[in-house]
Amino acid sequence: MRDIFVTAVVFGALLLVFKHPHYGIYLWSWLSYMNPHKLAWGFATSIPFALMTAVVTLTVYLLSKEPKHMPWTPETILLLVFLGWVTLTTFYALYPQLAWEQWNKVMKIQIMTLLTTMLITDRKRLEGLVWVIALSLAFYGVKGGIFTILHGGVYRVQGPETTFIAGNNELGLALIMTIPLLRYLHLQTQNKLIRFYMFIEFSQYDG
Repeated sequence: MRDIFVTAVVFGALLLVFKHPHYGIYLWSWLSYMNPHKLAWGFATSIPFALMTAVVTLTVYLLSKEPKHMPWTPETILLLVFLGWVTLTTFYALYPQLAWEQWNKVMKIQIMTLLTTMLITDRKRLEGLVWVIALSLAFYGVKGGIFTILHGGVYRVQGPETTFIAGNNELGLALIMTIPLLRYLHLQTQNKLIRFYMFIEFSQYDG
């Protein structure tokens, strides 16, 4: 059931990307940070949803009327220089096969990072992205907190297997890095119920 639900949500969201290319950044971020397909048990766990979303988003962006220019800031220039350096040093790696596999993984992420800078062009889009990232990781904070209380803290809280947050330390670091985003959302939202929820989330991690 989880597999069908996640697959339906992803393909349904992909349809929106054709009209709003920046939604592809939201979807890709949700898939990359939360990894909802890894919480399923069947066919969805092996479908490359993030890659599919990246390809669709990039294609739609190139065919859309969205401005096609890179924001040439010190940060983006430094990032491009760094990626060039990473590529150069990979040629001289002690274990080339392993190094190029890692290079391939990193470059896919960085391509989407650069695409994000070209599609997230105003405050409204940026706040939407912050919501997606913060809630994607906060999900594991809530889920892990409930799990810990119910089991008396005798088990480790870990993320989905084969993801960047699979280990308890990796997940803990991701949750700590989410604190500023949660605090920002808490300050920005006008809905009292959402403000209360964000305050609880922020207090939980900050404490």
